[in-house]
Amino acid sequence: MWKRIPKEVSIAPTSGMYSDWKPDLSVEGYHQCVYCFIGESHFGGIRNFHVEHYRPKKKFVDLTNDYKNLFYACSICNTFKSEDWPNEPNTDYDIAFYPNPSLVDYGEIFQINTTTFYVEGKNFTAKYLVNKLFLNRRQLVVYRKVNFADDKYKLEIERVKKIKESLFQKISAIDNIHECVDYLRKYELLLNKLEETYRKKDSTMPYTRADITR
Repeated sequence: MWKRIPKEVSIAPTSGMYSDWKPDLSVEGYHQCVYCFIGESHFGGIRNFHVEHYRPKKKFVDLTNDYKNLFYACSICNTFKSEDWPNEPNTDYDIAFYPNPSLVDYGEIFQINTTTFYVEGKNFTAKYLVNKLFLNRRQLVVYRKVNFADDKYKLEIERVKKIKESLFQKISAIDNIHECVDYLRKYELLLNKLEETYRKKDSTMPYTRADITR
């Protein structure tokens, strides 16, 4: 999901300007939006991502080409954030501000409701970001649901493999046919659960006008 961007180990480009550095920021940002964590492969590739000025360039002109002030964001989150800069960051998270993604793992201030797949803020600051960046727009909810289904799928596949290995060992030993039958039943139950989980995976829905404008 969210990842802290380790600017302290990043090597800033030595030539060009911020608009030239999108590929560098993509690699540094794990090829996903710093705010909603949607990946390039699910959002039309690098063309649909922007160079995000953490401190807005119109308000902090001297930081326009400061690599430490630049991050990788999807075009939707970047558009919603725009020039917004309500307050300087603090450590109490009791006012509206943008935590620095190079210092704060957003996964520590957000949580995902595994029933609705909505992002929920753990404090006032996070709740402000959820609303301002519209982090519960439809495509993001579906994206999280798909990720959850994929993770469950991988987990169940590993469990199925372990039961299958144990089953083969028991059958080879032929020491307890009843125990082999029990393993077969567990195997069948896990396969059914796996199929049921994967059937819940939805395809990504296209954006509507309401999803990108307010």
